[in-house]
Parts: sequence; structure tokens; C-alpha cells
Amino acid sequence: QVKTLFPYTTLFRSTPINAGAKGRFTLMKEDYIILPFSVPDPVYFKLGDYVDLSGVLDESLGGLLSKVYEIVDLQKPAFNASTGGYDYKLRMDAYYWKWKNKIFKYTPEHAGHEASWSLTAPLDVQLGVFLRNLKALGYTYKGKEFEFRIDSTVENKAVAMRYDNMNLLDALFSMADKEKWDCDCWITDNIIILGEMNMVIPSESS
Repeated sequence: QVKTLFPYTTLFRSTPINAGAKGRFTLMKEDYIILPFSVPDPVYFKLGDYVDLSGVLDESLGGLLSKVYEIVDLQKPAFNASTGGYDYKLRMDAYYWKWKNKIFKYTPEHAGHEASWSLTAPLDVQLGVFLRNLKALGYTYKGKEFEFRIDSTVENKAVAMRYDNMNLLDALFSMADKEKWDCDCWITDNIIILGEMNMVIPSESS
């Protein structure tokens, strides 16, 4: 059930999980689903339209697909000359993937372009700035503000970070780089976790 948040939360379109539907998760690289379906008339989806698979795909990819997915990029259907209808392969990315559309700023509460800046500080301080960005943008998960959790396997040492016109998601994942804090990073509900994901992650479920 694809829903829209504008102008209020309503059921926008319902479709079964058809043949060709798939979900894909690669740690710190991709997290999306594809919903194929056909309709007699085109459906005008908007950015932010979403589907909530919490409690639906708990068994797929070890529960990694059990989350909210949103339309991050506008998409168009393909006209089907055989049926006279329209075929969709609707891609929806994990709710946090829209962070790629916003630049990471040091003082997000103030207007300005702060495209490039540096900070030498422990991981918790860097993440504190990150949370301020999410709050300034009004991003929450089901009404809950985002938090972070640093696993005991990660040394909370001071590291010099350079954010050069970097979007939020790339900035976050860059903190986990081997030359920085050398860890995994993933998001579960409203919790941003940096640590070691102790599980074998299959990349795709159909």
C-alpha cells in the first residue's frame, strides 16, 4: 500500500507483491525495493510517497527489508502497446536515503551555504552535528527524533574530518571509513548505529 504524506496521510495506491518484485540491501551502498505493477491509467506519484513494510517483510533478508521506503526520485511508467496501459517498476529507497539530497552543514540552524568545512573531534561529537542537521530539516522516523549509538567495538577517538560539499548520507558513511573509525554503519528505525554488524547480509530478496 503506497501512501502519500501530502496534503495528509492517505492510501494512494494498493498493489500485491507481484512477480519481479525485489528488495536489495548492501551495507552503506544501497537499500531499496522495486514494485512492478500495471495500471490502465498513469498514477502520479510524488516525492515522499511511501510504503511501510514494518512487520510485513520481517523474514526477508533477516528483517533488513522491514522498514519504511519512500520515493526519492520521480519516475515515469512505460506505455504498454499490447494492453494500452502503463507498466511500472516503482523504485522506493529506504526512508533515510533522502538524506542524500541535503548537504551536511556545521551550523544547520542558520541559513548559508557552508559547503566545505572541517572538524577534528571524537565520533560522538561528529554525530552530534549530524543529528542537528536532521533536526533542522525536520527529519524524524514515525515522529521520533533520530539518535545514535556507538558500539563498544568502536574507539571514540578524535579524527580530522573534511566535509567538502558532501551530502548527509555520504558524510555519515564516510565516518565509518577504514581510515577514520573503521566500522559499519546502518540505521534501524530512528537509531543510527556505528559498530560491527555481526551477520552475513544477503544482498537481495525477490
